[in-house]
Amino acid sequence: MIKSAFLVIYNLQKVTIRKNFLGQDMLYYFYETFNINIFSYITFRAGFAFLLSFVLTTIFIPIFIKWAKSKNAMQPIYNFAPLAHKKKQNTPTMGGLIFTASSLIGVCASADLQNNFVLIAIVCLLSFGLIGFYDDIRKILFTSNEKGLSSRAKFALQFIFAGLVSGLLFLAEFPTNLYLPMLKAPIVNMGIWAIIFWSFVIVASSNATNLTDGLDGLATVPSIFAFLSLAVFMYISGHAILA
Repeated sequence: MIKSAFLVIYNLQKVTIRKNFLGQDMLYYFYETFNINIFSYITFRAGFAFLLSFVLTTIFIPIFIKWAKSKNAMQPIYNFAPLAHKKKQNTPTMGGLIFTASSLIGVCASADLQNNFVLIAIVCLLSFGLIGFYDDIRKILFTSNEKGLSSRAKFALQFIFAGLVSGLLFLAEFPTNLYLPMLKAPIVNMGIWAIIFWSFVIVASSNATNLTDGLDGLATVPSIFAFLSLAVFMYISGHAILA
């Protein structure tokens, strides 16, 4: 039944794409209309997406902070957190809304929306963002970190969404070979077991910053380094020559 559900979702997605409902992104339009070759470069498109998201975040974060303070949407601090973290008690929370929206706009402006993998990545972003939003809104309403999603509930939802995303990747015929850095040949073809492996990778990556600095629920700096590292690995692994 689960496989049938995946097939229905995937086939609907293919039909939508083939009908050009989403169309191509802005940079592809400029490339095809004005024949400006720079718009076809992955490095330029990635840089454009980053700059657009950065500018949007810079513009809207101050506005969001003012709104969050007016609504008393502050980050509660765990009772067992160090005293040095208590000064962050009234830091506005739910900033992930701005980061997610800005990232989504950057992707829609620069990535190929007719690519199945791009759409699956968007599904992953929105689904995990929804978990974070629900967790934050509960903490705010009850003014307590303990009132957010429990660890079990959070991990359960993450694995459900990660399994959905991994299943879509498998149905989209994403390569299931497992490579190790510095080795050209794959060490094993995981086959359908790749769904489980990918799910663990997605969940582990999304929780990496929490394990680094999650006592107060604020992990901006670790997130920056994590995103930069992931960006480097994604670029190299997706480059025809460097990979």
